[in-house]
Amino acid sequence: MCTKAPVIIDGALLSTKEGAAKAVKAICQEAGLGFSDSMLTWESCDGFDPNWVLPEIATTANTIYGSFKRANSSSNFEDSKERKVDLEALAEENAGMYEDFRACKPYYDKIMSKSFLLKID
Repeated sequence: MCTKAPVIIDGALLSTKEGAAKAVKAICQEAGLGFSDSMLTWESCDGFDPNWVLPEIATTANTIYGSFKRANSSSNFEDSKERKVDLEALAEENAGMYEDFRACKPYYDKIMSKSFLLKID
């Protein structure tokens, strides 16, 4: 019943402490909520918080690949190196992943075109 566009944030924005703080502040502003610096930190945990409701794929990916281990064991946003993927090298090194990327790209582009635009100074 919501008529507003979904909030979708590109990971590059969250790859720095400053970008993450701006994103959280902008979301709070758009939602009509007060911002607090405490929103930028959390308690670390081993695995997933038992109060979270997760799709099975998330817990499976975490078990097999450790996909969420770093985020769950952290306690705040950190600066990280942005990385650019060399698609030609990926096609040679991991053809299956490259084909998955190509298959998903149109859907990614469509999602990003419908996303909520964060107004960040």
